[in-house]
Amino acid sequence: MADVEVTADGWTVASVDYDFFRLLTNHSPPRPAGYWFWLKRDARGFKPVGLWVLAGGLIALALTTGWHYFLTAGLFLLAFYVYMFLQTVNYFRNCPVEVGRIANLTDALSPHLLFQNCRVATAAMADGRDVPIVLTTGLVSDLPAQCPAEVLFIHDSSPQFRSKEPKFSIVIAARSARVPMLQSAPGR
Repeated sequence: MADVEVTADGWTVASVDYDFFRLLTNHSPPRPAGYWFWLKRDARGFKPVGLWVLAGGLIALALTTGWHYFLTAGLFLLAFYVYMFLQTVNYFRNCPVEVGRIANLTDALSPHLLFQNCRVATAAMADGRDVPIVLTTGLVSDLPAQCPAEVLFIHDSSPQFRSKEPKFSIVIAARSARVPMLQSAPGR
């Protein structure tokens, strides 16, 4: 992956997420970034902006044609976005950043069911817990395949809605694990 940066600690981070990485590692929960910060971050991506345009277009179409089905669909999309936005801001502000270890990159990584550029694995934490994680392939593409890797992830230990299974944690950085495993995230 061409758009990655390596920090002084050896963490490989996507270039577009470097400010995000610094925010998560330099501040413990609750983090200072508010809704405006996350809304500006959303406005950089084409998917949220596309959802806003689609919802606004359906609402405008309903108001001009008088067909209330379009209004219902547009308001549903807008409400869906607002709900997911609030959940995401809460997740990133309040969940701790943890360090885990993947034993062997070639054996441990399996393809994600929905996203081709993501992989699923299980990371072992220093306290002995195993955490399911999701990471982009660009973070580990430059790491040695047969070597263990450390991953830095946002960890939400609460169970999924109506399920006893733990949630997948999102990996924000990775590095080769040639050093002893850290007990906590950098910056603390």
